[in-house]
Amino acid sequence: MIATSRSGRTACEAAHVTALRARIRYRTNGFWVHPDLLGWRRTFQRDGALVQVRLPTTQDEFTARDYEQEAGLVPVLSFVPVATLAEPDRDHATVAVILFCIDVTYEGELREKPDEPLDDYLREGNAQFDMGKEISDEVAFDFLRWTRAHTRQPWLGLIAEKPCQYGRGGLWYADTEQEVGGFGPT
Repeated sequence: MIATSRSGRTACEAAHVTALRARIRYRTNGFWVHPDLLGWRRTFQRDGALVQVRLPTTQDEFTARDYEQEAGLVPVLSFVPVATLAEPDRDHATVAVILFCIDVTYEGELREKPDEPLDDYLREGNAQFDMGKEISDEVAFDFLRWTRAHTRQPWLGLIAEKPCQYGRGGLWYADTEQEVGGFGPT
């Protein structure tokens, strides 16, 4: 007997190569930028993947979702205004970015989402998420190292200190935006 889903596909249907998108939020010690940089995005290629680094546009853009708060994740504002010394003829408007986001779009092997059961599918999805997270973690680390070194913000931590994922990351089929699932800490 072969198990099938409600759609008639077998439960062990073979995976196929497809475009996937992993989205991971990172928490920082608060790097300072001018408010005009809120909403800044940079897209580039890395290790065969399309990567986009994004700064928040609103204070609640990357904060804990309701289900994450229910699981115990403390909500954190994506950025906060900070006070700086006022100098004549100098714009001193500044915000501290606490949360930023990275999207990684890459080729992975994952079958179509079954109606149920989901256990094996989510294990496969987690393995595919880990591929995107590895690239994202490297980019986040490089981004913060660059920011720390080029903007003289030593409070960002040791140059070798990697940023922490904030909340659950998500994995989607890039072509359809259908969610695979959420992965990582809550």
